[in-house]
Amino acid sequence: MNYTKEEITQANKTCRDRGSVGERALVPRYILKHSDIGKTYLDFGAGKRARHVETLRMHGLEVDAYDFGDNFVRGLHVKLGKKKYDVVYASNVLNVQTNEEMLHKTLLEIVGVCSEEFICNYPESPRKCRNISVGRLREILEEYFLEVERVGGSSGAPIFRCKI
Repeated sequence: MNYTKEEITQANKTCRDRGSVGERALVPRYILKHSDIGKTYLDFGAGKRARHVETLRMHGLEVDAYDFGDNFVRGLHVKLGKKKYDVVYASNVLNVQTNEEMLHKTLLEIVGVCSEEFICNYPESPRKCRNISVGRLREILEEYFLEVERVGGSSGAPIFRCKI
C-alpha cells in the first residue's frame, strides 16, 4: 500500500514498549482467551519490538509480526504477501491512522491477508483522526467485513471482532 511519508512517520511515533503491552494489553488478552492452537495469527502493526507476538508465542500460538517504516526489523517482521492468516489482530493501530483515507488503506491490507477474522481495538487516546468516532469506525469496518461485533472494551473504547 502506498502510505505517505508523513503517515508512516506518525504511525511509527506511536509505537511503545511499556505500559499496556504483552499480556497487559486488551487485544492480546482477548486473543489468548479465544485462541486456537493450530491457527495462524498476524500482529498487524506489531511495533518495533513486537512485544505482543513474543507473549503469544510463549503460549504456543503461531504468530507473525508486521510493521512498516522505521518499525520494520528484518528477521522479526514479515512483509505482507500472498500468505493468509486465520486471525489478524491490530492492537492500538486503527486509532493512530492520521485520516480516513489511511484507515481505508490499512483495512484493505488487513483484508488482503485475513482469511477468517480480524480483532482490533479503538482506544480513546491517542486518536490521531478525531473525525472518526466509534460509530463511524464500526460503519467503516462493516464496509470490509461481513460481521462486526463489539466483544470487549467499553462503548467509548471498544474491541471489535470482525468476520470475513
